Amino acid sequence: ILIGLLSRIVPLRAKKGQLLKLIIMSATLRVEDFTANQKLFPVPPPVIQVDARQFPVTVHFNKRTPLEDYSGECFRKVCKIHRMLPPGGILVFLTGQAEVHSLCRRLRKSFPFCKNATPGFEFEDDSVEAVRRFKKSKQKKKNTLQSLPKIDLDNYSILPIDEGDEDREAAEDDEEANSAGSDLDLDLGENCLQEGEKPDSS
Repeated sequence: ILIGLLSRIVPLRAKKGQLLKLIIMSATLRVEDFTANQKLFPVPPPVIQVDARQFPVTVHFNKRTPLEDYSGECFRKVCKIHRMLPPGGILVFLTGQAEVHSLCRRLRKSFPFCKNATPGFEFEDDSVEAVRRFKKSKQKKKNTLQSLPKIDLDNYSILPIDEGDEDREAAEDDEEANSAGSDLDLDLGENCLQEGEKPDSS
């Protein structure tokens, strides 16, 4: 739709003397859809092709996609392609960043990365040892999360601090920092660097 609108806007702007140059770049675009389409571009646009390695691409569609959970359906489709088809990359288009991160998270959980995997080598389903290591690392993460300090909200006042009290407390903190010998007020001078140290350019 956007390219269709722009193909109409470009000649209109040219008539008014406000030129708009339209450049379409894509690695997956079928060029013939644009160059051969007289309705879209009456004068065929110039095509510049950057030679690179190209790989065969197959497109997989669902017959029906439920609107309420299209992201979940996308996850199931990717899993099916990964399990049933030969090795290769899978390119998925989603509408937003949140959906991309959510799908990546689900795929990483379903297919954990195997460090010793060699390209083209077919593994059986995850070995018992790999599953055990994965569960241990998951448990370790859980333990580190649980070791956070507990905060008792009863130790805090429910009354908001007045601005005057806040300023007074800030002034007291500054006095304490100055009396404790803060590094902030030290004059380092020009020759403060130790041997072998370089000055910070920032």
